[in-house]
Amino acid sequence: MLPCAGFLACLVALVLVSGCESKSSAEKLRDAGFDPASRAVSFLAIAEQLNNLDQAVKVQGEARIPADVIVDATRSTDRRPVLAGVTDGPNRSGVFAYVHVPQGNVDFVRRGVLPGDVVDYYVETPDAENPGEMRRQPVKLYVAAVIDKHTLQIDPPLPPLAEGESYPPFPIVVSRLDRSREDRTERTLARWQVTGEPAEGWEMTPDRDAIEQLVLQLNQWAERDDTAFAWKADPLLAALSEEQKAEFADVGAEKFGGEDGRLLQEAVWLRDIARRAAGAGDTLAQATAMFDSTVRNLQLETGESMLGIRQRPWQALVSGRAIAEERAWVFILLLRQLNIDAVALAAPVGDEPNAERVFWAIAVRMGDDWRLFDPQLGLPIPGPDGNGIATIAQAKEIDAVLRQLDVAKSEDGEDPEAPYVYPFTSEHVKRAVALVEATPLYLSRRARRIELQLAGANRVVLSTSPSRVAEAIRPHVAGAELWTIGADTRAAQAKLSTAARSRLLEQYRTFARVTGLWKGRVLQFKGDDHRVELDYADRPVRVYARQRDPRWYYTQWCRPSDYDLEHASPAEYHVDSMRFAKQMATVWMGEVSFESGDYGEALAYFGERTLDRKDSPPLRALARLNLARTHERIAEQLDGLAGEFPSVDLNGEATFFPTAEQLVARALAEAARGQRRAAAALYREDDSPQRHGSLIRARRLLESVQAAGS
Repeated sequence: MLPCAGFLACLVALVLVSGCESKSSAEKLRDAGFDPASRAVSFLAIAEQLNNLDQAVKVQGEARIPADVIVDATRSTDRRPVLAGVTDGPNRSGVFAYVHVPQGNVDFVRRGVLPGDVVDYYVETPDAENPGEMRRQPVKLYVAAVIDKHTLQIDPPLPPLAEGESYPPFPIVVSRLDRSREDRTERTLARWQVTGEPAEGWEMTPDRDAIEQLVLQLNQWAERDDTAFAWKADPLLAALSEEQKAEFADVGAEKFGGEDGRLLQEAVWLRDIARRAAGAGDTLAQATAMFDSTVRNLQLETGESMLGIRQRPWQALVSGRAIAEERAWVFILLLRQLNIDAVALAAPVGDEPNAERVFWAIAVRMGDDWRLFDPQLGLPIPGPDGNGIATIAQAKEIDAVLRQLDVAKSEDGEDPEAPYVYPFTSEHVKRAVALVEATPLYLSRRARRIELQLAGANRVVLSTSPSRVAEAIRPHVAGAELWTIGADTRAAQAKLSTAARSRLLEQYRTFARVTGLWKGRVLQFKGDDHRVELDYADRPVRVYARQRDPRWYYTQWCRPSDYDLEHASPAEYHVDSMRFAKQMATVWMGEVSFESGDYGEALAYFGERTLDRKDSPPLRALARLNLARTHERIAEQLDGLAGEFPSVDLNGEATFFPTAEQLVARALAEAARGQRRAAAALYREDDSPQRHGSLIRARRLLESVQAAGS
């Protein structure tokens, strides 16, 4: 008798995590006596690949243009280093433009050295930190001509020396830049920039080949799988127009194709983020934590600031930017991975019966209630008198609930746009309609098939029932329908302007050139090794930590020094990509530090390394928001420390001879108030599309400071 499926899955999983780490899953399974070709075992190997697509990314940092080595110690005539000095030539011209190999253990002519090749050389300069000592610095010299088999002319020449002197011999390496290796990626991106073709898959991310391979393996597995399971098209699809139905035409298809591989990867990212960010607690606590994480990781944009660019959730996550609807989309899909129902809400913008409905908020199901979150403000909508989170019922019945979101002019200083009036009223809410998220893949038979095979740590939610969600929300709203944001996004992406495509090109070219940035971002989503120290004495552990920790890739591969950026040669490096990668990685390092509780590092990355710089990083507004949130977290820590002195009345009058406990507790409380004032000041400086919400945050913080006493 065959063992049950659950037992087999557990046994295979145990085999997969044991044994030599260098072996593939198939080798481990074969060693344990399993047939790697069996359906159950092959699917577990596919699941492992789906969970570890990041491991397929070969890291390439510094945006270096690939090069082939032509001359080095292994290519010399005696297999010894090629020692060369720089002289001013046989005629002592005073122009130090000649690389000469006095030992003659290389033949530049036979090695095929050509003008334009690069010579790695060293020069010695005075060491500013150690007077009287010299410091060896690497330099790049470019071949202008091959003089003879032992001599090269370089351009530009090195600085002149005193008469009779020359630059001492150092081991050299001659290489040739090879842009042909970049051709596939660069050609695809360049063609898309001009023509918009191909419409899908143009991003050329570093894991693109691995995703294509995953789809191929899934289809091969599905062809052999004859497991019976229940599935039918969701009844809500019948209400769509014929044009809209075309978007869902392949929900019954068995084979994966198109962008399915990318959407499977997206689902895994969302699952990993949800597991990490939601934490423990009830549905309310998890949803609140997920919303806060979404706001902190996605800088709010407008359609105008994005130049009309619309993004799928995975694209928003890797860019760190999103319009309000995309924030909502990400939030809803994150909650889906936690089995929490949520819908978008659209409300009329006017009082006329036929007024156009626009996106408004997100409603999250919590028992019999649906609680409200506003992604435009970046805030949950507060309940009556500011208590808790408002329900749809409260927003419909009590207009004062929504008026809490108004901002008076006095709260906003000199802003000519103040006051900010929240654009929705209780009358608008009464006419709101629920929009139920329905990405076609989540409604498909093929996704449901593999979802049923995924269990335990591999589990990913890949299906939904819009009709069930619509039925649950209908008693609370004026109607419920499918949210067509996926089709709207696809249509918008098909008609991007050249300027919009150029902006996207900068981002995805950087991911292709600085692959460490992509790998670090994906590992940040996983979040499973943020707290691993990188200085273990045991080398294998240290290597594993580096391979799994985003900080390693951000710091080692994406953050060159300002000096290196200033002196990087455009002939050898993609300098713009280096700069863009550094700007993005700096903010993301701050996010990792924040989520790891390392608030001192977070302050540095968001503050002096981003906001205090003269350049204008693309995630500047997000850095300001996170810097303010970091100050709030520090204030909460200080509150906790002050709370360890329960006998001290922090709001009472100070005594003439305070005790040590009173001094410490009051100092901690004042420090916490200072942190909240700093956060409020940052919120009031916000000039991004989220300014309205930031002013509300500032108001609440200053009210709490005032209530706590001065």
